[in-house]
Amino acid sequence: MRNNRYEKEIIDLMSIDQYIAQLVERSNALESNFQRHVAGVGNDLLQMVQDRVQSRGVGADGVAFKDYTEEYKKRKKKQGRLTAVVDYTNTSRMWSNIQQRITQVSVTGNKYVTVIGVSGKENKGKFQGLTKRDGQKPTTPSKEEIQIAKDNLKQNIMLELFG
Repeated sequence: MRNNRYEKEIIDLMSIDQYIAQLVERSNALESNFQRHVAGVGNDLLQMVQDRVQSRGVGADGVAFKDYTEEYKKRKKKQGRLTAVVDYTNTSRMWSNIQQRITQVSVTGNKYVTVIGVSGKENKGKFQGLTKRDGQKPTTPSKEEIQIAKDNLKQNIMLELFG
């Protein structure tokens, strides 16, 4: 009589060589697609920064941006826009022109940098004025946002490598 309590299910496993071959294949694919992962980091950061600025009106340091001038407040109120939070959003043109671009810093070692910046002459002028006024770029991510983006990157890499 067999004791089912002690029977073990037989699982068909790959050999160690097969696991290594699969890992090498996935590692090569990761290397080929790494720029896509870096773009994901940039997009994550841009979304977090935009959400923080537009919903809370604070910079990367957690300090509220300087208040709108009285003249600008009047103009925004006349347009039916809120003025309680300095969200750098009037027409949304500036935010729609803020993008991230990726620069490959080193061919050997696959080092990339993602830069968040604004395009268009009018928007660059606005952006420079806001940076001068508040002493920091509105698009600067906070340490917490950077950590979240790094954690997301690690998770995505682990998923790509190990499924």
